[in-house]
Amino acid sequence: MKVMIQAKYVILLVLSVGLAFWSFQEPISDLDSLGVSRVIEKLGGGTSPHEMAFDTPLSQKGQDLVEKGQTALLNGKMSRPISKYFICTNCHNTVQEDPDIRFSNPDTRLPFVVNKGIPFLQGSSFWGIVNRESWYNDDYFLKYGESVKAANGSLREAIQLCAIECAQGRPLAQWEEDAILTYFWTLELKMGDLQMPDDLSLKINNALENGEKQNVTLLAGLKSYYLKASPATFSTPLADKKTGYDEVGDLATGEMLYESSCRHCHAEGAVSDFLLDYSKNTFKFLKKNMFKDNDFSIYKIVRKGTYSSPGAVPYMPHYPLEKLSNKQMEGLRMFILERANK
Repeated sequence: MKVMIQAKYVILLVLSVGLAFWSFQEPISDLDSLGVSRVIEKLGGGTSPHEMAFDTPLSQKGQDLVEKGQTALLNGKMSRPISKYFICTNCHNTVQEDPDIRFSNPDTRLPFVVNKGIPFLQGSSFWGIVNRESWYNDDYFLKYGESVKAANGSLREAIQLCAIECAQGRPLAQWEEDAILTYFWTLELKMGDLQMPDDLSLKINNALENGEKQNVTLLAGLKSYYLKASPATFSTPLADKKTGYDEVGDLATGEMLYESSCRHCHAEGAVSDFLLDYSKNTFKFLKKNMFKDNDFSIYKIVRKGTYSSPGAVPYMPHYPLEKLSNKQMEGLRMFILERANK
């Protein structure tokens, strides 16, 4: 009898250990579907300063403004275009563009976006923009000066600065700003996007279930799995363009850049009237100007861009180092020279 009782305890112990192990391994699907901002709020990290109530019709109008530059009004007419020259998606994607969202790495981003069939752009993706804590970071002060200060700490101000300066357009009406911000909330990061280890997910899940607040360690751990700001380091154009950067490029990278980046704006029917195609004359033109100090030199235009001026309002935004690396530049050079010399 005593042996049987002991056996029951052993069985119960084994079952309890097994259940504990199973519960630890079980995917936390409910947590994965939660928005990052909501989890931060529940953990005592406060609410987002630009939080918007979900509104499907307003969100759709915001998506139209981002992707088309205008939207339908209640009277059936179209709103006035934000800009005559650009729409937001000329420079920004709306989906994930980095394989590891903790880092802004152009060398890993390029094959990732090419595989997804999206362009390789100068601006940061709008995907997860509401989860960031600052905008127009680092060297953007060099380009936009004092106007960056307000935009750096406010997503609303950043949206306005982008419309007026980057898109060379007009100030947004309040309803347009609200619509775009509402749309941006549909692009919020979900917990399942963060690729956190299971043990951290389990701790966060337990804290939420227990109503635990002000857990600084968990909040810091959660926020370490995505970029809270998009870094931007400007690079001075090379003085000696013939020598190039001290990096070794490759043809495959150059070809991907030419198609997914250059031709995003310079293909037939795209935003720029300066056409880049695959004709030999085009590559010979690019080769001829490559080592010169003009706006047709890839070394100058990519790193410095151009500025709008009377009679030439459309301009080319430049690529910070976090958006296009020196090694990639050498790949683009190699591709152009190879095509020009064929």
